[in-house]
Amino acid sequence: MFRGLIGLLFGIAMLASASSLAQEIPEQLRERIGASRYYLGKEDELLIPVNILGYVNKPGQYMVPNETDLISLIAFAGGFREDAKLNKLKILRGIAKNGQPNSLKVDLKKYFETGNRNLIPRLMPDDTIIVSGSRTVTVKNTLDFIAKLSVLVQIYFYLQVAK
Repeated sequence: MFRGLIGLLFGIAMLASASSLAQEIPEQLRERIGASRYYLGKEDELLIPVNILGYVNKPGQYMVPNETDLISLIAFAGGFREDAKLNKLKILRGIAKNGQPNSLKVDLKKYFETGNRNLIPRLMPDDTIIVSGSRTVTVKNTLDFIAKLSVLVQIYFYLQVAK
């Protein structure tokens, strides 16, 4: 019993010292520790967090295997929506020395035409992929707004006539 109590106290002391060491790392350095952005999956595979936003069917954050490419991530996200702009995808990757985000432009339309895998960048931990909409999206949204506004104007007109 005495040994068990000593073992328990020793374990608590080790955990307390380990947590105090973790707190001594400055905030700026914590973000730079690359290994901390990798996770082990159920099959002991290395997983990285990546985000995909915009005109995909299931935008969000995904934990994907380390060697995942952009095409596979888009497949995880349910593929492109109808109005996705394939020739100007943007990948935001960390912060540059000038304080601006590093960004890569990817032309998936060119990849689909040529099949050249060198056009597809490898994903890194915490990458954010932005899939923008085509110009037809803007036109469609504008026309939709005008249609809804015209219904409100029509209702207002009928109410005025009814008085």
